[in-house]
Amino acid sequence: MSYLEIYLCFVKLGCLCVGGGNAMLPLFIEEMVNKRGLLTIEQFGNLVSIAQMTPGPIGVNTATYVGYLQGGIPGAVIGTFGLLTPGVLLVIAAVYYIRRWEHNALVQGVLTGIRPASLGLLVAAIVIFSEMSVFSARLPWSWVCDCFTGTIRAFPAVKVRFPALLICVGAAVGLLKTKINVVYFIIGGAVLGALICR
Repeated sequence: MSYLEIYLCFVKLGCLCVGGGNAMLPLFIEEMVNKRGLLTIEQFGNLVSIAQMTPGPIGVNTATYVGYLQGGIPGAVIGTFGLLTPGVLLVIAAVYYIRRWEHNALVQGVLTGIRPASLGLLVAAIVIFSEMSVFSARLPWSWVCDCFTGTIRAFPAVKVRFPALLICVGAAVGLLKTKINVVYFIIGGAVLGALICR
């Protein structure tokens, strides 16, 4: 990719990334893995795991890494600026116009529509990463759809990786029941995964 292509690619992603880092993961997968083939889904999963443990937002870390792969250090800088450009411009516009448009029906409608879309993207990210970690293969969504249409087929073979499932459930329960910092759960998950999920 040229520097301009890197910039425009991440500007586009930056325009669509409402809802934070995890909400934007399905968009990154569609663009980087499915459409452009810059990374495999396994490489993307590893990238996100590392990006969770390094300082900075996950989207910025991903843009920096992919930009670096495509254009070295200049590509990393350009990818990062591309992702941040729409957000910076929107914040400047919001600060300037917020009082004028605060009670506008159209603006309220846009914000109301963005909330469920962001939730849907978060759920999609959960499904994608569970397919890469807890399950041995992609979940059979076509089988589920066929069941709704009345076509009954045998359930495809999808195995559960029980060590990974235990780490997932343990981390979720620990986060809900304790006040331990999430960083310790990430480090603990990494250590347990290295020991029991090989």
